[in-house]
Amino acid sequence: MKKALTAIMLAAVMILVSACTLGANNENNNNTINIAPKLPDFEEHNVNVNLKLGETADYKTATKLDIEMETVGTVTITERNVYKFADELPDATLEPLEGYEWVEVKATSMFTDDNARELGVDRASCVTNYYDLTYYELHIETQADGFTKFSVKPEGAEQAFDECLYTKVIDNLGWNDDRQSICNYTWYFRVPEGYDGMVIIFFNSAIEWPDGKYVYEVIDADSLVYRVAE
Repeated sequence: MKKALTAIMLAAVMILVSACTLGANNENNNNTINIAPKLPDFEEHNVNVNLKLGETADYKTATKLDIEMETVGTVTITERNVYKFADELPDATLEPLEGYEWVEVKATSMFTDDNARELGVDRASCVTNYYDLTYYELHIETQADGFTKFSVKPEGAEQAFDECLYTKVIDNLGWNDDRQSICNYTWYFRVPEGYDGMVIIFFNSAIEWPDGKYVYEVIDADSLVYRVAE
């Protein structure tokens, strides 16, 4: 009788332990299922990436002499190059750094309409981050050497990359004999190898941008958005 009672108690304990273990596993599984990756800010706020490498898109902006007068030209992303080693870098001011790469982006904007010829062109562009604008804005600093320093923390990374840099070079060619106003741009980004979160935006210079507002709160549907990864 004692042996039978002991066996019954032992079986009950084993069932209880199994139930607790199963419950813990289910709890862990539920936590894993419910934790979703943070949605990139550009996707959360429905910002459309509408400018691709090699494609030309219409660019609407204000004239220089009359902010209420619109002029329509074009923007083309003409090149995207990646450099990882010192002997490849196109400029001596671009310092290589282990774990990072330099990404070069070239673009051209052109205007030919009467408004641009009579009143000039006021182009506007900015650099921002596809994934986490709050983090990006809190870790950005303009340096005296013409570079802007910033930090990114890719999803799942244990540490942030704090030695990111970018700079922009503008070559405004003015009007040529074909009655075209051409401006060439070159951006250089030092980012973690393979990083795809930097964005270049061309927007209407007439758009007001109050302090503290994020880019997705101010740009309009006519703005041109290029993700440097593409």
